[in-house]
Amino acid sequence: MPKRSKPKIRNAKHSPAARTAAPAAALALAAFDLDTFCEVHRISRGLLYLLWKEGKGPRFFRAGARRLISAEAAAEWVRAREAEAAKVA
Repeated sequence: MPKRSKPKIRNAKHSPAARTAAPAAALALAAFDLDTFCEVHRISRGLLYLLWKEGKGPRFFRAGARRLISAEAAAEWVRAREAEAAKVA
């Protein structure tokens, strides 16, 4: 009789439920750190820096040495990107 392999246990961090739950919880934040902002908006940190260089990135503020993006600034940034996309289409 062939030997049965153990069932693979998936890392909970990478499960579909974890991917959708984390952004939903992050949306309730008053401000995003850069990694959370990038994760929620599904962009890379490199793209975020490129957008700032082009003048298209979200507003941010400093808290000590950290850059934070307010939820309001994130929402404004999304609306601006949507409006830009509508002009092109």
